[in-house]
Amino acid sequence: MQFVTHRREDHRPFGLLQFYQFNAESGFGYLSFILDPEFIGQGWPIEALVLFINHLFVSRNLRKLYMETADSSLANYGRYRPRVGLRIRG
Repeated sequence: MQFVTHRREDHRPFGLLQFYQFNAESGFGYLSFILDPEFIGQGWPIEALVLFINHLFVSRNLRKLYMETADSSLANYGRYRPRVGLRIRG
């Protein structure tokens, strides 16, 4: 499953969210989020990530969600970890 994220005011795309390798029996899956570099550090694109994560936990009965991202993006996500509930493993 994948979604292109866009701004409300002008519908300009700013990212891509993907959910894959869902294991219904174990209740886990993988998430990737690719963000247009122009929007990095603005904060509000994280709203799309939070909404997508909430949707996945409700609609797929998830127990655990693994997120894969580029090392360069890790610092950007780091400051939002408490708000989103992300933990770094690996």
